[in-house]
Amino acid sequence: MTATKRGRAGMGPRLACSALAACCSLLPGSHGSGSAIAQDETLPGIIGKDDRVPVKDGDLRWQAIGQVNVGGYRQRGSCTGTLVSPRVVLTAAHCVIDMARGVPYNLDRVHFTAGVHRDRNAGHSTARCLKFPKGYTFIGPAKPNPDLSEQYVPLEAFKQDLAVIVLNEPIKGITPFAVAGGAPLQAGTAITHAGYSADRRHILSLHEGCEVSIIIDTLVATTCDAHLGNSGGPILIRTGDGMKITGVLTGSGSHLANFVSPLSNWQDLTLDEDC
Repeated sequence: MTATKRGRAGMGPRLACSALAACCSLLPGSHGSGSAIAQDETLPGIIGKDDRVPVKDGDLRWQAIGQVNVGGYRQRGSCTGTLVSPRVVLTAAHCVIDMARGVPYNLDRVHFTAGVHRDRNAGHSTARCLKFPKGYTFIGPAKPNPDLSEQYVPLEAFKQDLAVIVLNEPIKGITPFAVAGGAPLQAGTAITHAGYSADRRHILSLHEGCEVSIIIDTLVATTCDAHLGNSGGPILIRTGDGMKITGVLTGSGSHLANFVSPLSNWQDLTLDEDC
């Protein structure tokens, strides 16, 4: 994720990648100069005060959340993903797409490591297959350049930016997050976001108590703080049966909002282990 440069009005949506990674965040830019917002430009995705809190040593409640890593000769990328069953990971679609070619990465390059915490993790597997919403098409920049950290893309790119990774081997001993059903998210809904931020790469960060701020044509804008690497990270709601996943973070509007693709948008996507 990256910040909108202040003083440049009318900036369109952008595709952002970290300097050493393949695509890790899809970022709509803000429509306005942003000159009235005093923010640390080294922490894009932070809205107002930084409310992210690192998970403490020994807190095992979040082990189903992990890192989605893509490795290869020319590119490396890192996002966040969540186990919804021992062999099924939910993440953002752009995290597993080769931006230069506009097609999914080879399966042997897509890795998921659960419960990363400092030098420990709760399990690892590679991808057996990738699944996308019916009719999904990757929308990237008009002239993709993997060497550039920011590239413009239309807002349409965010509407179905989710993917399922079916793993080769189940990751056992972890309680996956259940998927929330029911009505779509509404403005004012209290949520929690979790992700592996680039400034705290090996410790999960949480923003609890943020909320949905506005719905823009099925795209959900939130007040949750995020940073590079948080793409694909879960949006969780608290229910009578515990925390459940209701969507994933897909990008940022600089310091104004961070965007979520809700699961309610794709009723056709199966979360089973079939490939």
